[in-house]
Amino acid sequence: MDFKKFSSIYEKSLKLLLIFLIIFIPYREVLSQFISSKVKILPDLMVLATFGLYIMKNKFRIKLNLTDLCYIGFLLVAFVSTVFINKVGIKPYIVESRSIVLYYIVYFMVRNSKLTYKFYQVFARVMIYNTMIIALASFVERITNKDILFPTAWANSIFYIDNFLRTYGVFNNPNTYGAYLLFSIITVFYLHRVLNIKVNRLFYMFSIVGIILTASRSSMIALGVFIVIAALVTDTKTVVKSFAINIAASIAIVFIINNVSVHYSSIITSINSKAKTKVSSNLQSSAIDRFNELSSANIISKSKTDGRIFSVLKGIEIFKENPVLGTGFGTYGDAASLIITPKQYEKYEISKGFYADNEYIKVLVETGSLGTLIYLLFLLSIMYNYRHNKLKITSCVILGFLGMFYNIFEVQILSFLFWIVLTLPEPESERLTIPDRFN
Repeated sequence: MDFKKFSSIYEKSLKLLLIFLIIFIPYREVLSQFISSKVKILPDLMVLATFGLYIMKNKFRIKLNLTDLCYIGFLLVAFVSTVFINKVGIKPYIVESRSIVLYYIVYFMVRNSKLTYKFYQVFARVMIYNTMIIALASFVERITNKDILFPTAWANSIFYIDNFLRTYGVFNNPNTYGAYLLFSIITVFYLHRVLNIKVNRLFYMFSIVGIILTASRSSMIALGVFIVIAALVTDTKTVVKSFAINIAASIAIVFIINNVSVHYSSIITSINSKAKTKVSSNLQSSAIDRFNELSSANIISKSKTDGRIFSVLKGIEIFKENPVLGTGFGTYGDAASLIITPKQYEKYEISKGFYADNEYIKVLVETGSLGTLIYLLFLLSIMYNYRHNKLKITSCVILGFLGMFYNIFEVQILSFLFWIVLTLPEPESERLTIPDRFN
């Protein structure tokens, strides 16, 4: 068997895979809507095929570190809990494992591979312009009240009027879109600072405008935290000045977009636009309003009924009854539970389609104290591995914060970008050669 041939094929395949994923993942919901839901398995097939080449390249020998072992340990505990203790079944376990492991495999491969400076240039360029295109499309979505560049089926599925003026982007989810823009900023910022890769001046501006238009509180707070930490660990004056200019310009653009949107009804005379004019004229939702809602008694009451507070309180209730190994994968607001409704939902009065939106409570309920302990060791081992890289530690802190609002490793684009950030070259790394002019 010619292992050198496999090595060459693998290196090319890995590069193509990364470029494909950074383009494909943001559009997977749109493609699923207009083509077929089956397109969603493309990343799975490509990742597994590339991983097969990786295994053959390494002559079927795989080196594992502490992080890998902790993750495997966590998955084993979940397997025992799901299949043997709670007898939930193998299908929910496979569905959930696939959801959280797929991009860890990508991380594992990239971590153990050598990528060139030229590749990172291409990757950064593709990511920057793809993000700008997505942001521009969301501006049109906002201006036209979802009449243009937003599927009608998606617009009709927004039940809460308060959410209608939030931009959903190609993700059909304002929070996922906000998280994507946030980690795009982090990734590009790292590539620019460490590898001196050029960044289009409009990239940060468009990304910040996009985050504001999503009115995603978690993404806006996380962006603020990132800017503060990035300023402290790098060139404080330069970073603060750069982001201050971009934020000021972004606020001005948001103001223009909102005003154009208000006058949209006088330009468009179709039936759909008239229906949506009624919504836009009665609703002055904004990012500021979203923060003001935090102290609203009505919002707090809703959160306790079916929101994030409910998720935590109900999760603690279930955990108390299953403290050691939990209830198993696919039993509490994870990806698998959206496909296969858990039997325990009726017992605990949880509605079908419930989603935890909290990484930590989900892990605690489904894997108990033992699984949670191993999972924490897994997270801590990641931070230990990158303890000397302040920007990567910052990324870990940001992701940890988002874990209170998302099932972070189930959100494909968020998971992918986080693992990519961790695999980016260290300053003066041996993993890639930077041309002399960049040293």
